[in-house]
Amino acid sequence: MIVASWMLFAIFTGSIFALAALAAARAASAARRQTRMIWSAALLAVAFWPAIVLAATYGHPPAAGQGILTLPLTLVSRQTAALPEGWAGRLDFLLKLVLLGGWAVLTVILAVRVTRALGTLHRQRDSWRHDNIDGARVRISSDVGPAVVGLGASEIVLPAWVLALDRPLLAMVLRHEEEHRRARDPLLLFGAALLTALVPWNPALWWCARRLRLAVELDCDARVLAQHERPERYGLLLLMIAQRASAGATEFAPALTNPTSNLERRIIAMRRSIPRFARTQLLAFSALAAATIAIACSVDSPEGVTASRSVAGQNPVNDSTAFFEFQVEQPVLAAEHNPAPQYPAALEKARVEGEVLVQFVVNPDGRADMGTFKVLKSSNDLFTQAVKGVLPSMHFVPAEVGGHKVRQLVQMPFGFKLPRK
Repeated sequence: MIVASWMLFAIFTGSIFALAALAAARAASAARRQTRMIWSAALLAVAFWPAIVLAATYGHPPAAGQGILTLPLTLVSRQTAALPEGWAGRLDFLLKLVLLGGWAVLTVILAVRVTRALGTLHRQRDSWRHDNIDGARVRISSDVGPAVVGLGASEIVLPAWVLALDRPLLAMVLRHEEEHRRARDPLLLFGAALLTALVPWNPALWWCARRLRLAVELDCDARVLAQHERPERYGLLLLMIAQRASAGATEFAPALTNPTSNLERRIIAMRRSIPRFARTQLLAFSALAAATIAIACSVDSPEGVTASRSVAGQNPVNDSTAFFEFQVEQPVLAAEHNPAPQYPAALEKARVEGEVLVQFVVNPDGRADMGTFKVLKSSNDLFTQAVKGVLPSMHFVPAEVGGHKVRQLVQMPFGFKLPRK
């Protein structure tokens, strides 16, 4: 379950980082600042923070309750129900295979999509003629654009019909695309596409990528309007181009044309005045962003990935080393026909049910090291005493590293259930 736990951890922390970015973007908007870098940082955090946590925790032992294998063993009244020997490992391997295989397939599909989009753009770019408009060197296409294309030496591409616009409107179009080119926005959007292809299963990453694309356009609009100060005329220009433009092969090309929902947001943003309580909003959203980031950074890493890295071939195996599930080649398994704890008579008579969660180390001989016994959760002390009494007589298939039997720290839940009448 290590891979599944880590993926859930990545989605959870990614969602928190996305909320933090939203709060930071609101604070930046209240201060009339640009937000594209906020969403770029959010993308990097969502994509790489889980891997950073995993790498940083190697070499450090986990806190209690972390990085520990929980054995799937439930006790019903006086009977023990354990998975057959070897089945837990097989199921875990199958789950890993499905998750990692699905991840690889999605990444390959998206990588092919990105490559094809770049290839299509390159072929179309060669067919567009060069022109010089008001001192700006541009390419003229039949229907693609207005947009900026290219990751290195980017160029402005205009559809032929744009040339029929009057000079002030044409100047606005050129200014918009020139701002995109100066800001290297195509490279930013290409990086977002690569990150979503790298971690395609994280919805928080896709949401941040969408917000980044909108932020790129909003920031560019703000820079253009700072020079022209004609939001009504500029808004009409956006509407007109949206009706005529074709997205074409502008996968990573920031453009005047956008999806209808984004276009509406852009027009609303142009008309928005400075908030009445701008300073209050700035402070409130800044505090919220900082608090949310702190929460994301403090979330504990998932079970099974926060143990010290000490596997065969890297550090010598010795009798005092306690390993964790992700470190071993064969994790601890509960042996068949283990004795069950004695159901406390008083609790059985009162028809009281409950559970106990304990932590201990399984020695290479397959026995529990009672010196490491620790109760993590218990619904009744009598249940705890019953578990503590039976554990020394229980047997386990010990963990293995490099063909050697080793000690492993585990958690085991004991459920006390009464037969239904």
